[in-house]
Amino acid sequence: MNKTKLCQAVAAALRENNIKKHVHVPKTTFKLIDPDGTSRNLDLRPSDRDVNFTQDDVEYFIDALVYTIKEALKRGETIQIQGVGSIGLKLYKGRNINDVITGEIKYVEPKWKVKPLVGKELRRCAEYFEEHYEGAEPEYADEAGDDAEDFGDLSDLDIGEV
Repeated sequence: MNKTKLCQAVAAALRENNIKKHVHVPKTTFKLIDPDGTSRNLDLRPSDRDVNFTQDDVEYFIDALVYTIKEALKRGETIQIQGVGSIGLKLYKGRNINDVITGEIKYVEPKWKVKPLVGKELRRCAEYFEEHYEGAEPEYADEAGDDAEDFGDLSDLDIGEV
């Protein structure tokens, strides 16, 4: 599912659950002038009403969420969302590796990498899929033609020394 489809699905879920945003329309005055030259003020009362979230509203929320996650990771913070899981940083130790092509032993510097941990609710979703859709293959971004770069790649963040 790419970003556009996700926004559509979230907006639909908000509509289905009757979750709306509150909008306040302030008092507005219009000055009307007749052809005779008579002027009159038309006052529209202020009003409050609830309207559905649009797909653009949801896209702004998702963009803000992704931006906030990136900024938190840049500061070295761990993000925890109950039922979904957590995203944090892990320092992988430096080590010696054997280059398969040249046969040389090379040292790999220690580096920070993004480490996602899946929560209980997401694991239950995978179990549900496994139980109810035997023989079916899940859609992957490459096969479905979705653009996985819509959200950006969190593993490419330049964290620097923490």
